Amino acid sequence: MSNVKQQTMREKFIAYLQVQQEGNYNMFDPLAHFAVEVLCGDTVSLEDYVYMMRNYTELYNHYFEKEL
Repeated sequence: MSNVKQQTMREKFIAYLQVQQEGNYNMFDPLAHFAVEVLCGDTVSLEDYVYMMRNYTELYNHYFEKEL
């Protein structure tokens, strides 16, 4: 992944985590996908959204393990 794409994915994943932690949506609900887009202020493709769901642990460890 390029640095720009990585930064964008990080921002999208942070928005995903925020929506998840709010607990208002089942993350499979299309409204959760929309809420992620609103929070990150960018379009989140279905491909990226599903990628975040399928690779949650990998993304979390990649972006936040260093901060722990």
